[in-house]
Amino acid sequence: VTIVLPNLIDRFPVAICDIEDFVATQLGRSVDVKIVHLLIYLFWKSSDPQVGRIQNLRLIHRGRIHSIMRPSDLQARLPLLKDEIDMFPTFQLMVSPAPHGLPFDMSIDAMILKVGTGAQKNETPSVTYAEAMAKFFRQKTRRLSA
Repeated sequence: VTIVLPNLIDRFPVAICDIEDFVATQLGRSVDVKIVHLLIYLFWKSSDPQVGRIQNLRLIHRGRIHSIMRPSDLQARLPLLKDEIDMFPTFQLMVSPAPHGLPFDMSIDAMILKVGTGAQKNETPSVTYAEAMAKFFRQKTRRLSA
């Protein structure tokens, strides 16, 4: 994985095995690494004084912004990191000086423990409005029956 820094010039590589080792050390077991784990890893490695909270970090990948703004974002069903980097292994890191929303303080251990274990496989996006609505209702029905 290549991380492009906010100045858009500097880049640094991050090995997936480093992220897996970091998460495994915190949890005591290995898990499939998601983009949320990458954000937590970058927050842990950050030496930038502007990064006081994880809310200051954003990753942009293929036009999509990934961030952790509230504790519920840790349990979001995001794709596995390996699935995402197969297509395009570069992420743009953005650092905002002031966190948006209400700040939450949580230790790195607690964040990793809170990350959901389920991963969403790369699904093809809905092409029509009807497909999107059908998918939405299927997901709602599954949640209500669970």
